[in-house]
Formats: sequence, C-alpha cells, structure tokens
Amino acid sequence: MLFKKDKMLGKGAKQVFVKAAALTFALSSLTFHHGFAEENKEIATIYHVYLQDEYIGRLSDTNAYKRLLQNKIEAAEKKYPQMEFGADQDLAFIEETVFEPNHQSKKVLDRLEKELSVDAKAFAITVDGHPIAYVEDRISANQVLKALQLQYVSEQELAETEERKKRGVTDSPLTEPSSRVLDVRYTKLTDIKETHVEPEKVLDVQKALTLINKGTLEEKKYEVKAGDVLSNIASDHNLDMKTLLALNPGLTEDSVIKVGMSLNVTVTKPLVEVVVEKDVFRDQPIPFEKQVVEDPKLPKGETKTKQVGKNGKKTVYLSIREINGKPSAQNVLSEKVVQDTIPQIIVKGTKVIPSRGTGKLSWPAVGGYITSKMGQRWGKMHKGIDIARPSDLTIKAVDNGVVTFAGRAGGYGNKIEIDHKNGIKSYYAHLSSIDVNVGDVVERGSKIGVMGTTGNSTGVHLHLEITKNGKGVNPLSYLNR
Repeated sequence: MLFKKDKMLGKGAKQVFVKAAALTFALSSLTFHHGFAEENKEIATIYHVYLQDEYIGRLSDTNAYKRLLQNKIEAAEKKYPQMEFGADQDLAFIEETVFEPNHQSKKVLDRLEKELSVDAKAFAITVDGHPIAYVEDRISANQVLKALQLQYVSEQELAETEERKKRGVTDSPLTEPSSRVLDVRYTKLTDIKETHVEPEKVLDVQKALTLINKGTLEEKKYEVKAGDVLSNIASDHNLDMKTLLALNPGLTEDSVIKVGMSLNVTVTKPLVEVVVEKDVFRDQPIPFEKQVVEDPKLPKGETKTKQVGKNGKKTVYLSIREINGKPSAQNVLSEKVVQDTIPQIIVKGTKVIPSRGTGKLSWPAVGGYITSKMGQRWGKMHKGIDIARPSDLTIKAVDNGVVTFAGRAGGYGNKIEIDHKNGIKSYYAHLSSIDVNVGDVVERGSKIGVMGTTGNSTGVHLHLEITKNGKGVNPLSYLNR
C-alpha cells in the first residue's frame, strides 16, 4: 500500500494525513484503448472505498469525502485548538474507469460520517517499543522523562552526570563524607516516537508523569458495606492483607471499619524504572560489644555497669545502585576504622541469698539514735521503736527474708514488710521512698528504702516494729548494733 499526503484547504490550512491505496488492475476488463470506446458513451471514474479492509461501496468522487473529513477536523480543532489532526482510519480508494458510473455515494458517505474519526498528532513515550503515554509534542515528552529522573536525583546531580558522560572522564575517588551520582538511566529502552492517536489519550506533562509512576490515572475505591471485614475486602480484590493495609495508611488488622468508609484497592505499578548509580563516602558507627562478668559477691538477679560502652567509627566507600529510589545493590569499595569501640561491661550477680533469716537482726539504719522506745506513749501503745538523726538516710533489712508488702499504709506512710521465714517479721514505716517490690528476696543489711516523714510523723525518722509468731516484741531485744 502506498501513502500520500493530500493537502486540503480549511481553517488553519492543516495537513491531512490520509492512507490511500493506488492499485493497478491487471484485468483486461478494466483496460481499454481509444478505438474501443463507443461513440455515444461518456467515460467516468468511480472509487471503490475500503474502510479498515472492509469494502463499503462505490463513490462518484472524493470531493464529498474531503469535505466530510475537513468538517471532522475542524470540529476536533475547535475542541482541541492546540492539536494537529488527520484521518485515523485505514481508508483506501481504488480508482476504476467505467462507461456507466453506477455509484453508492450516499451510502458510503453515511457510513463514513458514522465511523470515520480523526486522530491528533502526538508523541508517544515508549518502553521497549511499546507506547505507555502520549503527549502533545516532543518538548513535553522530554519534560516527562526528565521529571521521572528528577524524582530520584537533583537537577544539579543530573546536569553533572550528563556533563561527565559527555566528557568521558573518570573522577577521582571521594575522600570525605559526600556522595556523587555516576549514572541515571532506565531499566528498559525508553524512547519518544511521533504518532497519531485519539485526542482523549493525549495528556499534559503532569498527568503523563502520574500515569507512568502509578500505571493508572484513576485509583479504584471501594465503599465499605454492612458486614464487610478487611480480610474479605482484600480477598474480593485479589489482594493480601499486607498489601491492602499498605494501600491505606493508618489501617491495621484490628482497625474497625465503618459502613461508607472509602478504601483504596488499587495496586499501582510504575511503567518506567529509573536506575541511579552513585558513589557514597560516609562515616558509619561500629556498635560496641556487650560483655557480662559474673560476680559471686553480688546478689543473684542484680546487675551493675562496670564500664559504659561506646560505639566506634569507620569510614566506608560504597557503590550503590537504586531503582526508583529503593536500594537494589550495594558494594563496599573500601573501609577504614578511625575510632575503636569501647565494650560495655556489665557485672552480673551470682550470689544466692537465702530467704530464711539468721535470727540475728542487724541495725536498720546508718547510725542514728532511738528517739522513742516501745511502750505506752501519749495514751496509747507505741508498737515499735523510732530511730532518727542517722549519718545516712538509707534503710536496711534487719535480716534475710522476702518482701510481703511495699507501699502506702495509712498513718504508717510508705511501709515495707519483710517475712524472715523463721517466725520473725519486720516492719519499716514513714519511708520517703521504697527500693524493693513484693516478692523480692533481700539480704541482711541490703538497702530497702530511704528514711522519711510520710504518714503520721513529726519529723524524719524510721519506725521499726518486730513480731515473732504473730505477736509484737521489743526490737531492742533482738537488734545487734
């Protein structure tokens, strides 16, 4: 099939691109010479018309078709004034010379009126030869391709990369923390080709960029109905739960969805992948090691820090490949330790403290004096002793045992009770703070709290009570100073 450009005059004098067939008939019935013509017959030309390889009839001349096409072009130009149009159909005219012009012009023109459309001149952005988006001109196509790259590199980085490629030189290695883009390209062959398409398919730069990034211009939404659950919605749209949640930030598997809520159920997939190759020189921390040292003198379950750990530092020279902004490959070119780590040393106690007391009770404070003994006081029984004016406010357990109470207790204020598992229990009141919990096994002389004045107290002191087999006894009969 041969192609010709047929100029038609009209508004704007645009060129019309019509695919036409010029076929030569070899049949003897379609050829003749002057001597064969009858004297009283007129010779005429008709046109056999094929639309997309379908024969639709005979046309007396092509002028009516040209007017019809021009009208369609002018209508399209009015709707899309910035575009250039031409015939989009595979329309063929086969010329035949006849003695009796028996044509079907009305039938043919009616058919063309219904089915003939016009296409806009456009530029297709293609991937491996397949068009993925159409824009108005080559400038717009280049803008789209550049915008795709600028999503992952800066304008300066892109310009420097292109200049480096032109010069064809290799830069010296980086020597301080920084990065350098070496190449920006696509994973597949991407090109721009001139073509003709329906004007509705021609996009502006931003819409073309959106289409290429997402694979669609319109995200599909689903409106939650009564009885819906997330798992069923995901299944109905061929999604797994993880993907559905990723498409709808803020949702979790336990989220309550309400009727009328709109959910995104469209999985987007970029039509073009941008590869960025870069060198990176950076400082990288070296995590410190944790070392545990056992101490048989420290009660089991207790730990203390002997040495605080500190991260080291090294410089790392990397070659990194990213696809659409996500790491794809990484190669360490070199690395150097510039600061050693300091290990963290934790001392772990292994000493087993018996929960049963020795029966020999130690003094519960650091020094101090007895300011009130057990007995009648202010018209009522004082059940223990008061110790005040110590050199240190630390309160210590009088013997090994198990903490059975640690908290607020009315007039006692902050109170601790210890069961020494030998019939003896000790009670410590008016503490400003408590350092043990119920269930803790404490050792004789270990810190359990701090002396204070909580509850019904006239000053900072410790109120200590001792019971044996459930009956109160005088602490002074058991304490050893």
